Amino acid sequence: ALNIGGVLVPFTEPFGSAGVVAGAATLNADQVTALKNGRMYLNFHTVANAGGEIRGQIVPLQLRAKLTGAAEVPPITTAATGNATVTLIGSQAFFDITYASLSSDPTAAHLHGQADATQTAPPMIPLPTPAGTSGSIQGTALLTPQQLVSVLAGQTYLNIHTRNNGGGEIRGQVSLP
Repeated sequence: ALNIGGVLVPFTEPFGSAGVVAGAATLNADQVTALKNGRMYLNFHTVANAGGEIRGQIVPLQLRAKLTGAAEVPPITTAATGNATVTLIGSQAFFDITYASLSSDPTAAHLHGQADATQTAPPMIPLPTPAGTSGSIQGTALLTPQQLVSVLAGQTYLNIHTRNNGGGEIRGQVSLP
């Protein structure tokens, strides 16, 4: 079991009985994994309750996309498929995409929006260019408020473009599972 232990972001005192507290920290890979899997929490300690008076679990939101040629607009006939998880923590998006059987080498991958499943839209967020006809893509992006609204409203899609299908070979609408 992973034990990330200890305080990651100490908040500056003094505090009142109410208010807003802010802080920042650079997380290592294990800490990012723990955060993405909902294994971190906030805890406020007081003199009366040294072990913690209030605590709240940090819960990420996970969205999914199934990528197929049939989801392209217009549809593409291909054996290629893909699956994606988009984990949102605040305005930070973590992309984990697997794909297989593309008809040719990939040339690009993007989050597109604003569009429903019947529409096309320009790229919103470029993702790392995939390598090989089967593989995976991992990436992160800080979303603007408008981009975050589009993602949460189901108005974005993931697309992998290939040499044979420059407009996109497989596509999947990003949505709650």
